Amino acid sequence: MRGRVRLLRAWLAALLAVGLPGAGIASRPASAASSSEASYGLRLWQTDDGLPRNSVQAVAQDADGFLWVGTQRGLVRFDGVRFVPVAAQGDFHEALARHPVRALQVTRDGHLLVALDGGGLWQRRAAGAFVRLALAADPEAAFVRTVLETRDGTMWAGTAAGLFRRTAAGWRRIRMHDGGRPSVFAIGTDGADRVWVGLQAGLARVAEDGESLQIVVGSAAHGPVTSVAEDPAGRLWAASRDGLLRVDRAGEVPRVIAVGPRERVRLLHVGADGQVWLGTDTGIRQLRDDERWVTPTGLAGVEAIALALGEDREQNLWVGTNAGLYRVRAGQFRTVATADGLPRGVALAVREDRAGAMWVGTWGGGLVRLGEGAPRTFSTADGLPDARVFALLEDRRGTLWAGTDAGLARLDAGRVRLVPAPGTPAPLRVRLVAEDRVGTLWVGTMQGLFRRDEDRLVPVPLPGVAPGTPVRAVVEDRRRRLWVCAGESVFRADDRERRQVRRLHAVGSTIHAAWLDHRDVLWLGTAAGLVRIDDTGAFAFTPAHGLAIEEVVALAGDDADRLWLSTKRGLVRTSRSGLDAVASGRGAPLVLATYGARDGMLSTEGTSEASPGAWRRGNGELWFATTRGVVVVPPSTGEPARVPPPIVLEEVLVDGRAVAVAGEVRIPPGSRTLEVRYTAPSFAAPEKVRFRHRLDDFAPTWADAGDRRVATYTNVPPGRYTFQVMARNEEGVWSESPAGLRVAVAPRFVQTPLFAGLCLLGLAGAAWGTYAVRMRQMLARLRAVKAERNRMAREIHDTLLQGVAGIGFQLEAARHRLHRDPDGAAQVLDRVSAHVDSCLGDARRSVRNMRSAWLDGQPLAAALAESGRLLATGKVHLEVHEHDWPAALERDLEDQIFRVAQQAIANAISHANASRIDVTLIGAPRALRVAVADDGCGMAEAAGGDDRPRFGFIGMRERARQLAARLHVDSTPGRGTRVELIVPLGLAGRVRRAWHRRHPAIEPAATRMGA
Repeated sequence: MRGRVRLLRAWLAALLAVGLPGAGIASRPASAASSSEASYGLRLWQTDDGLPRNSVQAVAQDADGFLWVGTQRGLVRFDGVRFVPVAAQGDFHEALARHPVRALQVTRDGHLLVALDGGGLWQRRAAGAFVRLALAADPEAAFVRTVLETRDGTMWAGTAAGLFRRTAAGWRRIRMHDGGRPSVFAIGTDGADRVWVGLQAGLARVAEDGESLQIVVGSAAHGPVTSVAEDPAGRLWAASRDGLLRVDRAGEVPRVIAVGPRERVRLLHVGADGQVWLGTDTGIRQLRDDERWVTPTGLAGVEAIALALGEDREQNLWVGTNAGLYRVRAGQFRTVATADGLPRGVALAVREDRAGAMWVGTWGGGLVRLGEGAPRTFSTADGLPDARVFALLEDRRGTLWAGTDAGLARLDAGRVRLVPAPGTPAPLRVRLVAEDRVGTLWVGTMQGLFRRDEDRLVPVPLPGVAPGTPVRAVVEDRRRRLWVCAGESVFRADDRERRQVRRLHAVGSTIHAAWLDHRDVLWLGTAAGLVRIDDTGAFAFTPAHGLAIEEVVALAGDDADRLWLSTKRGLVRTSRSGLDAVASGRGAPLVLATYGARDGMLSTEGTSEASPGAWRRGNGELWFATTRGVVVVPPSTGEPARVPPPIVLEEVLVDGRAVAVAGEVRIPPGSRTLEVRYTAPSFAAPEKVRFRHRLDDFAPTWADAGDRRVATYTNVPPGRYTFQVMARNEEGVWSESPAGLRVAVAPRFVQTPLFAGLCLLGLAGAAWGTYAVRMRQMLARLRAVKAERNRMAREIHDTLLQGVAGIGFQLEAARHRLHRDPDGAAQVLDRVSAHVDSCLGDARRSVRNMRSAWLDGQPLAAALAESGRLLATGKVHLEVHEHDWPAALERDLEDQIFRVAQQAIANAISHANASRIDVTLIGAPRALRVAVADDGCGMAEAAGGDDRPRFGFIGMRERARQLAARLHVDSTPGRGTRVELIVPLGLAGRVRRAWHRRHPAIEPAATRMGA
């Protein structure tokens, strides 16, 4: 091996000594980009943008489109807009905090491998957890520098302790033929699926048995091989400290290509387009087919140490450096500038001649012809009246006309001649030269409109236009009508002699340029935007239509029916059919594609006051004049992007709390806010990605979210929904299919069918209850009326009738004594009079349901004795006995007992012909006993023997029932009657109150009684 190294050193020394072409060319500085070279756009992200550290050492893109970025102190996920730190936990969190990320690899099954320099190899599982992969017990095996998965799925890891291959049994170390353990820096494969390894000692290859390493090139003199890759031509490239090793085929002596004496090659990358890139200590370089290393146009700003190179699906090159993360994107356009032959940077007018050469009028640099061979410049030394060329025209005879600030010049056969303009006080400041179908030349100047007549310029007046109004456009349509644009006005001459020029429209802002399409629709670029004119009138597009641009200075149409606008802020492309639809009032807002510096424009500012400022070549290219050269748009520009933006649902929050996104998202009852966060990893133009979303059955129409990456819904009713979101890239291409999320909003109990059913049952029950209550109230009222009737009947029977009966007895007694004892009869009549007053009082009290007058001022026993003696009139002996009777009772209870006993006494006097009546009142702790016994004739039945109503007996039973008392009637014909009332003291009051609640008092009603 040492001999091979000495041979390589000697070969390299000889190569550099004789100055072979490869070495000499490589040592020259990079040349400027020619008109055929692509330019590149740069963008830089640093810690202020969300990176954990500016030193980016690894990049990789996963299956969802996210870019994973590893730094010296952290790992983040990038979607083009936001850097999201990895939520590391446990051992991986500690390892990530102590060790830098050295390499990243996404496996075929979607797992992310993270190689930490000193922290081992880790695998990110689907759930986001990180698991360490144990390579070996050797501590140096924790210094993982590179990791690779080959096409057959085999995993390889390069460490300071050697090369490891993953097998079914675990990780297996691959040793050198001599048994050594080399320090590995890089792993790569070739087209034959052979594994190449960059070592400290050179470039090696895994043997066919897969168990050992074979040194192919020893490069100890150049330092370690830090990167290995194969280009589409089958050439294997290996980067080392001093340059590259190229291996054309196995066994060939490698050829060494030196980059330069001051640059160290750290990395190389072969892009999907076959382009070979180098990362050095001073930036990035590109390998050309002639084996020259150049710094492409636009990449001179990368002045940092390249630490990582990678490429995404959109063919953006990512460069990790010690100064941050760079995105390198090939511009869709190229710019023809001073390096390509323009004498000055500011281009004014562009036009193609019939030979296919392009003519460019410049500001101060004259006129230049770009065609086969070297550029040809015409200046004032060649006869141009001024070096500022604002207008160009090639007429039907092939003569080139150039308008300058000092007049109109004619180029014919290489000679330049000035066209005279007699009668003008100063040289004409020409801004436009046009030719109609009959060959008449029209010249628009800052002083007005002129027509060429026999090699002289004749002024053409425009009605209503002030002198000195600049003329910016003259075009002829298919009907041979001549359109003239001056200031803010549009004129048209319909006659073939062009003698009648009339004003048609005033667009409200200065007209910069005009373009007529094949349908005779005139498009105007103005200081306020875009105006469309056809036979129906003029239509000005506004930001409400989706065209939020100003200062349109040039227009051109391409072969795909699209309109290109050159503005002061870049190029804008949109569909002409979309513009037509908006102008007719039936179209949706316009979809615009905007282009700027990232697409290869050295300047985004288009130049005005020149014609034509835009030109479509015969090969389909579009040329636009800018303040830094001419921007060339290839015919394929604007084709739909190959990679539509993928949609990823990141997080779901319910009332601010994160919930799991996997499967169906279940939202608990009572939640108010549903928030879905999503993104679309896209890196070509992430700031131009637009979104739309909807929630089926709640917000079923697509809602335009703009660039917002969150959807918020409030007060979503219970049910099952599907959330859908789509993304659109900068070219207007939507995602192939929406990303969906099933959402189930759980109802509160009051929102469930069970609750609704219970409510229906409750309503039915309430209705039935209301009906039942109403019926019970009606029934209670009827019962109350009946009870009142019965009460009145009882009261009349117990008071008024008995009183009247007593009066009758007394009057009968007075009649018998009237002749024989007038004084006694008078006393009887006095008692009758007093009794009449008492009866009247009882009648009034009965109507008012008040207490009997007998009980006023005397106990129950005395009241019974007095009322009984009044009824007896001396014929019946009445005695009242009292045993332990309470001194005071409830008034209602005492009144009811009095009425029952009084009725029993009255029955004995009136119906039993009794001569003796005994009333016994017995008090006890639990009950009261009232007994009325007589020695009369008795009754056949306890309730009476005939069918006539016996209101006295009925009243006694009803009063007993009200008192919850027991009424016993014991009667034997010929042996008297005993009536006993037993009133339980503990229950009587409660029952009586309950009875009164069921039978509320009502107004007294008239009661009709039978005889």
